[in-house]
Amino acid sequence: MRKFGGSWSESKLDCVDKYAQSYLRVMQKQYWCTLYYGDAFAGRGKQALKSSASTGGGIQEIDSFFGDESERADTAEFLAGSARRALRASIVESRPFDQFL
Repeated sequence: MRKFGGSWSESKLDCVDKYAQSYLRVMQKQYWCTLYYGDAFAGRGKQALKSSASTGGGIQEIDSFFGDESERADTAEFLAGSARRALRASIVESRPFDQFL
């Protein structure tokens, strides 16, 4: 896997995480609309940074969506990407996204 990004990447992903959770919290009683999460640049779901190895971002509850046991063990060295963070927010909040694009 090609390594890219840096400390700004982690900051951006933290913002995506907080925004998704806040958005779902605000929209929890708005059942008249469909909630979509669209990420045109989602990538592979994990990111290896140039500067150093990172944690997996605490998303073991959705790891079953991403490969077998050997592949999941490998992800602990990577930073969780925006798509995985949106999936986690959808699991944690009372109103999940209806569809992911």
